[in-house]
Formats: sequence, C-alpha cells, structure tokens
Amino acid sequence: VMKLMLVDALERWWISSFGMKALERNRSYLSIDLAPMFEDPTYSSIIHDLLEDALARNDVVPLPVILFEADKVEEALRYMSAGKHIGKVVFRMRGFVPERIAPRYYTSGTHVITGGLGGFGLELTAWLLEHGASKVVVTSRSGVRTGWQKFRLGRLREKYGEEAVAKSSLNVVKMSESRELLEGPGGGTKKLRGIWHVAMVLRDCFFERMQPELWDEVNDVKVIGLQNLDKLTRHGGYELDSFTVFSSVASLFGSVGQSNYCNANAACETIVERRHFEGIVPGGLAVQWGLIDNVGFLAKEENADMTFSQVVPQNVDQSLDSLHALLAVGGIISSYQLPSGKVDDGSESIITIEVLKAKIAQILGGNPGDYNMETPLDQYGVDSLSRMEIVGWMDKHVDSNVTPAFLTSETTLQVIFEYVSAHSINVGSSNDKLNEHRNEESGS
Repeated sequence: VMKLMLVDALERWWISSFGMKALERNRSYLSIDLAPMFEDPTYSSIIHDLLEDALARNDVVPLPVILFEADKVEEALRYMSAGKHIGKVVFRMRGFVPERIAPRYYTSGTHVITGGLGGFGLELTAWLLEHGASKVVVTSRSGVRTGWQKFRLGRLREKYGEEAVAKSSLNVVKMSESRELLEGPGGGTKKLRGIWHVAMVLRDCFFERMQPELWDEVNDVKVIGLQNLDKLTRHGGYELDSFTVFSSVASLFGSVGQSNYCNANAACETIVERRHFEGIVPGGLAVQWGLIDNVGFLAKEENADMTFSQVVPQNVDQSLDSLHALLAVGGIISSYQLPSGKVDDGSESIITIEVLKAKIAQILGGNPGDYNMETPLDQYGVDSLSRMEIVGWMDKHVDSNVTPAFLTSETTLQVIFEYVSAHSINVGSSNDKLNEHRNEESGS
C-alpha cells in the first residue's frame, strides 16, 4: 500500500512539475525500487564497491558537513534555524564527557505526611507542592496550635489553592484509621502517590529509669504507624513513587537519654530495608537526618537533647533539596552537617594523590596502593558511615560546604581529588599538585 501511495504521489508530482509534454515522442519513464537490492547480500556488496569507486573518482561527492563540538548544541541549533546551511550538521562525540545530570524528583497526585504540622513537615509540604503534588494531606493529633502553622498553611493555600493542603486527625498507630486515611483523604489507589512518615515524639529519659509507657509512646508513633502504612501499601494496588520515613542520626550515633527514640528510628529503617529485600516497589527511603536548623524540635525545644559532637545544624532548604538525589538512590541514607573545622597548616593540608589514597585506605581499609583513581567508590564497599567520614574529611580541606549528595554511585577518587584541589583552602599548593597530576597524565 505504501509503495502504491508513493508511486501515485510521484506521478502527480511529475505531471504537476513537467506536464504531459514530457511524454511526447513516445517517451516512457520507469521508477525502480532499489531497496531490495540493498537487502540482498550479493547486490549490496556490488553496490558498495560501485559507490566506493565512484567516491574515489569524485563522480559521487558526499554532502558538505558542518562540524560542531558536542558541547555546542545550542550554537548548532541556532545555525540550523537560520536555514542557510547546505549539507549535514554533525557533532563530534568522540572524547566528549558530558556533565553529570543531577537527578530531580517530580511527582503528582496526593501525598500523605504524618506529623505534617511540625516545622519540617510544613516545609516538606511546600516542597512537594512545588514539585508537582496536587494535594498534600498532613496529619496531626494536636491540630493547628501556633500562629506560624496557621500562617504557613494560609500562604500555601493562597499559592496552590484551597484544596492543596488538607488536615487530618486520623492516627496511623491504629490500623483502621490508617486505612481510612489512605482511602479517604489520601485519595485511594487512584490518587495516592506518596507516603512520608515524619511523625515523632520525644520522651527523654535515662535507660535505667525508662518506664514502659515512655518507651511505647515514642515507638508506637514511629514504628507501629510505619508498619501499618507499609502493610496497607504493599499489596493494596497503590502506585507510589515515594515511601519515605524521616529517621535521625540518633539511630546512627546513639544519644544519651534517648534510647527509646534511637530504637524507634532504627526499627523504621529496618522496615525500609525489608521492603528493598522483598522487592517491594518503591523500596522506600529512610533518611537519618542530622540537626535541622530553623524548624522542628531544634528550633522550638530548648531542652531537646539532640546535640552530637559530630553534627552541627543544617539548613532546611538545602536538606530538602538533597531529597532529589536521596530519593533516586533509596535505602537508608545519612544526611547531616559536619563541623566546618578547617585546617590551616600541616602536611595534610596540601592534598596529593598519595594523601587522598592514604585517607581512603584509613576509612575503608586495605592499602593505599589498592585504590584506583578511576574506580567508583561504591565498588570499594562505601556505606553510609564511611561516606560521612569521607565527606567530613573533604569539608575540612575546602572553602565550601560538602554535603553527602556529592558522593554518588559514580564518584571516583579522581573526582574527589579534582574537587578538593580546586576548592582547597591552600589554593596555591593544591592547585600546583593538580596541575602536576594533569601534566603527568598528558605526558604519559
């Protein structure tokens, strides 16, 4: 059918272009379909030889080529849009190394945030609406109690619509209310796209004085609530793009007087780990947050004993922005800010490849010579704790803050070396080492 249509189109084009006069004196014109010849091995080799010979004699001249480097796409498109070129516009791809494209999280539908009226929960609500959520349901047992909560909710509804944020007093610790939350305000299987378990309770007490009710109150909110949400979304036909629990570095480092809180967070991480092990989609994400500045318990609880010597308050906006990368990875990930105690002297302040390899060997084990500059660190068994150690070491030697998001699954020692050298506090010395390394590579 397509061939007949093509022949018919050619005939109409011929007649409209040349008229019937072209057929005077019994002239005849034949159309030949050469496609089968190229498909036949015998004919295709003959045609190839003929074409090669014609090219060598300049009987057949290739189309002109306008060459652009691979990173000049915008310039090439502008050139093409002018419509003045003849021939082909091509890009030189050999040797081109594209910049790493950072993952971005975009969503839709309804998202449920347990404990969503807390400081961090409200900021997460705004972040989700900004990135595509049509509705966010925030749960809270106590409801709106402060002027800030009322103001923040009002601004969000003013910007995204009255229906964009809904409040619910349903308690996820109870299975029946968890089901009602997901099927009712959550929109059910057709609309629900995300679960964000942010709810928490602090009941600090030394372990030797811990009472069962204090232990249960903290663990029920975190653990039983997440267990119920996990069970309901596993096989209920939900198509989630996120199943996330906000944990704490308390489960990583421990915290005096918070054994109940540490245990609750560790148990939540185990639920996420089990989802991954059993192949549930999405497997989920548990973020061991450090101290979030300006919002949450750190901002409003003067007596909240959550200070770790390894951690300093981190910006809430930067923390939420890191979710783009964290959600793409999933699993259990630590995200906290290390003290920016910068070195100002000493031999290690001048970073060489030997110094870098020695430090990585100290953190991960083995000998410095075992590490290849071009091998991704993930292949050496980097876990969340060693990742934080590497980030902390980098942060001490550069003039900018290094976050855990810097270390991706593809980050190599070469990437770390070049970053530290380019941002080193001792700019002259480290840049000299970087230039020496590049000269050695080019010389070899």
